Amino acid sequence: MPIPRIETIDELNAEILRRCLKYREHKIAGRVQTVGEMALTTRVRLTALPRYRFDPSKSITQRVSDFSTVRFDYNHYSVPIQYANKEVSVKGYGNEVVMLYRNTEIARYSRCYERGRTQYRLEHYIDLIEKRPRSVFNAKPVKSNLSTQLLEAGRRLSGPREMVKLLRLCVEYGEDKILTVIDSLKGPELSVEQIRAFLTPVDIPVNTPEKIPPEIDIKVPKPRFDKYNALLNRRAAV
Repeated sequence: MPIPRIETIDELNAEILRRCLKYREHKIAGRVQTVGEMALTTRVRLTALPRYRFDPSKSITQRVSDFSTVRFDYNHYSVPIQYANKEVSVKGYGNEVVMLYRNTEIARYSRCYERGRTQYRLEHYIDLIEKRPRSVFNAKPVKSNLSTQLLEAGRRLSGPREMVKLLRLCVEYGEDKILTVIDSLKGPELSVEQIRAFLTPVDIPVNTPEKIPPEIDIKVPKPRFDKYNALLNRRAAV
């Protein structure tokens, strides 16, 4: 059997499911029914599935650090800063790590199998960076998430506060879209307002002309020439 060419586990699972469904139509030599038909026949004698879905995760409870990160399996993952110093539940699956606070998901990551790594999300720290704009270029969540090209573009702005506004746009629209807009702008000067102008759609009202009825009944009074005659004779035209 050829090895499927896939890039992620999700693609592998989808391919396995597709092949299994296709195999249900297969007919084994010497059997009258297909594999799918035989499965339906034996289904009535199979043990019923559990009522609750089995959780295969490795679940632990961890306290969020002062830097708003959670340690799991030799690595750290960031969560929103409002959960710093609070206890959260961490569920480690084969491919993902999920953080929950009081049964509410607050962060989800692709699981890292290296050691000593820290994964930051810019949106987790943007509120704190807005309060301390001078640290914007040295903050680890910024340096580890933004490309060198965007950092260089940020230094062309008028100051750290403008850079923070640019980060907010990155969180809202994504870095790739912001870089596309910056590349389209010409000239050495750069401002957040210029970038926002390209990102914000402008709704132009469409004025629909009023329909003119095909037949217009305009009443034209009958001319009275006696008035003109009265004027010519220097009399009052009444």
